[in-house]
Amino acid sequence: MTQVLDKICIVCRREFPKDVHECPDDLVRLTEKDPLLGTVFDGKFEMIDFIGVGGLSRVYKARHVELNRIYAIKVLKSSDFIDLQRFRREAVSIGQLSHPNIGQVFSFSIANNGRPYMVLEYIDGKDLGDIIAKDGGLPPARAAAIFAQACAAISHAHTQGIIHRDIKPGNIIVLLHPQDEAEIKVVDFGMAKILNEGKDAQKITKTGEIFGTRQYISPEQYTGAPADERADIYALGISLKESFGKNSAPEQLKRIIDKATHSDPSKRYSSAEEMRQMLLSLLENPEAISTAVPDGNSRFPMTLLITIGLLIISAFSLIYVSSPIQSTLKEKQLAKQSISASVPLRFAAAESLADALIQKGNIAQAQDILERWLEKNKLTASSKEVASTAMQRAGCYAALGQYRKADAVCDEMISIIEKMTESKVERESMRERALSLAAVYHSKARWLIAADKPEQARPCLHKSIELVKRIDNETARSFLVLDYSLLSQTSLQTGDLNKAYDWAMQSYAAGKETFGETSRVTATAYESLGAVLIEQSKYKEAKPFVDLAVAIRKETTPPRESSSLISAILMQVQVELELGMKKRARKHFDELILLNQRSEPGLNKHLLERTIRKMNGIADEFDIPQNKRTWNRTSSRLPSS
Repeated sequence: MTQVLDKICIVCRREFPKDVHECPDDLVRLTEKDPLLGTVFDGKFEMIDFIGVGGLSRVYKARHVELNRIYAIKVLKSSDFIDLQRFRREAVSIGQLSHPNIGQVFSFSIANNGRPYMVLEYIDGKDLGDIIAKDGGLPPARAAAIFAQACAAISHAHTQGIIHRDIKPGNIIVLLHPQDEAEIKVVDFGMAKILNEGKDAQKITKTGEIFGTRQYISPEQYTGAPADERADIYALGISLKESFGKNSAPEQLKRIIDKATHSDPSKRYSSAEEMRQMLLSLLENPEAISTAVPDGNSRFPMTLLITIGLLIISAFSLIYVSSPIQSTLKEKQLAKQSISASVPLRFAAAESLADALIQKGNIAQAQDILERWLEKNKLTASSKEVASTAMQRAGCYAALGQYRKADAVCDEMISIIEKMTESKVERESMRERALSLAAVYHSKARWLIAADKPEQARPCLHKSIELVKRIDNETARSFLVLDYSLLSQTSLQTGDLNKAYDWAMQSYAAGKETFGETSRVTATAYESLGAVLIEQSKYKEAKPFVDLAVAIRKETTPPRESSSLISAILMQVQVELELGMKKRARKHFDELILLNQRSEPGLNKHLLERTIRKMNGIADEFDIPQNKRTWNRTSSRLPSS
């Protein structure tokens, strides 16, 4: 009788019977044999080897059976809805990145057995943490070279609006076979934060929730402040220090580490690119950093001890962030407990509290928080903070149906940012302020369109386009796609269908050139093209654009932006009804109803009145009784954000 082999040695990969507990050659405890190893996963991938396991997923080395290419397959372990959303967000975040020092993601899918997975670039290398542990530390020049490339990877992610939030030596892979000039790859964006989602990830990222490995978490995060680019810079600094093992870094590198890990985020490097340039300048003279000094002190930095002490403060800060508006006395007490009086920390706290209130539907209270913060800090705040406040405040007013006030808020913020530009504030570059100004013009146009004032919205959109065309980065290009799309919408409102189509095609061309045909940004252009073709009664031509938009929205839309997915599916249903595809239309309409029932509280809870009218019209086609029309029971004048 053949003996069943149920256990495996993670070192030599030999298999053993269930009653054997230790490998006789490697003397390590055996693990249960992975059920996926040796199988053909999803009918495509032969699972060759097990690479590693994380909190949410297991990673395998796999061969595509038809292409005969090697990939890494990351399979979600959990069936929890929140874990699925986080897993999908990881795929979305990496999918936006294209850099030689970042591991690529090729696709995200659901296997035929219901297991979500993503297909990643297979990286043949060792993680930096293992190398440091084995060798006792890196030579200084080697450490500087590795972290210059890590900074380049993180800088690229930041330009795409993505914060890694779990940088550590274990997530830096040193390649066994360097590719061109790339010697390392930064991996595992599973905890990444996508900045341009705004507050839409609130369902899966709770206010005050702290992500990352404890010794690499920046001090401000323990106060409940959300992680921004400077949190990644802090983690890079801690990782660089750890790369020397028990040795002390040379003085030149120590100064870089000290600046990157400063407890006050405003005193760190302003960007990962700035830190990279400092490391590159040292590499021009490697003899000056050729030796590291032995050090008997602990390898953990003093800043770690500071963060542990901040755990006491965090208890008060998290209560403040997650509670209703506190009294003036309590605010003063909390201010005294804060580790920093810097504007960014005060802004982060105000923004987090406002977002928590929006999530509970307390929009007027959120508006009050933002207004009070701005009144106190508008003379010292950065243009980015002013622009963010403007869009959030305007969104609150619009959600209350007060479009005139939303418009006035944008005008006030434009005036403030323009004065910053004139005074040439040293904290920011002119490019950063131009982008902030474009963002507010774009926001102003959105509320004018919502208020049925397309003619007034157009000059704002043209001004935004003028500003972003001067800026060569992907954030600016994404605004360009959205601006063209809104211009198409203004032309639809005024009945100029030819002009609407031209603007939609410009939106599509701009999106395809920068982001590709399957990106979330390009989906906006597909929706614009679909809307124009529907107005022209060209339903057959509209269908592929609408279907593409829905497919992309399903893959990339976080819970708090369900209104964008609802809008896309509604167009899909409308097109299918016009083409006589009634069964398919009913299937998608039922999906739309379920999606609306699960929609988030706050700004996205309520559908636009015109959307409700369309849904009622379609419900009449399907003879759906009034008591089954759940969207009418939650309807309101409050529009989606």
